[in-house]
Amino acid sequence: MVEPGKTLSRDEWAALYLDANGDLIPAANNGSLPDRRVQFTDIAELLKAFPATQDVLGDPLSEFLTMTGGSFSQRIQLPDESNESIAKLLTVEFTGFLPENWMVEVGQNAPAFGQEGGSYYSVILGANGAKMCLFEAIDAGVLRVVS
Repeated sequence: MVEPGKTLSRDEWAALYLDANGDLIPAANNGSLPDRRVQFTDIAELLKAFPATQDVLGDPLSEFLTMTGGSFSQRIQLPDESNESIAKLLTVEFTGFLPENWMVEVGQNAPAFGQEGGSYYSVILGANGAKMCLFEAIDAGVLRVVS
């Protein structure tokens, strides 16, 4: 494990965090701090506890939303997500609708991939438990774009 915030070259980072196929080696506990994950099947309960406004910094196909704010390191942004061709800050909000058997997981980022962690995230899970990307959640009416 590398000390959070330590500067690595792209090759050093890849040697630590990518497998032989170049795929990201998943972080333990889905990247969340232990005991800091909560799942909501009732969107009204989620919106009582957490803000409707979220954002995505990086790849618009991302599955993870951030509860607006947090540094690059707190968000656990990956090196390629700083690439100008894909790095966008997109603000979205929950519409108040969640399809039957879908859920929203909220957690706090654990240190991972050489980043410090600490920001709060949400991820939308479809009826089959699969993570929904931003566009899938928008198409399903769960999220709308604010800016």
